[in-house]
Amino acid sequence: MTRHLSASVVSAAFAASVLVSAQAPSAAATAQEARKFLADANQELLRLINESNRAGWVQSTYITPDTELLAARANELLVNASTKYAKGRRARSLTSYGS
Repeated sequence: MTRHLSASVVSAAFAASVLVSAQAPSAAATAQEARKFLADANQELLRLINESNRAGWVQSTYITPDTELLAARANELLVNASTKYAKGRRARSLTSYGS
């Protein structure tokens, strides 16, 4: 279930970034800036997704208030990072490249 939740969070973050990009007119980022932004986002989100999945597995295997807290904290970090990248100023529409 945690994997499905994580995938949903990442999908929602991507969708939100597209909406934010479409609504916020700003100077187009260079292709190099876009590649760096995506590399940074992928690296951090992969790390947080793995941590969240591990914490969720431990919480599902050893059901205690402590493991529930650990899973909730890991999920909170993932959601906050996803939101940060979705709302990030550097999250611009890739359709503006090559224009």
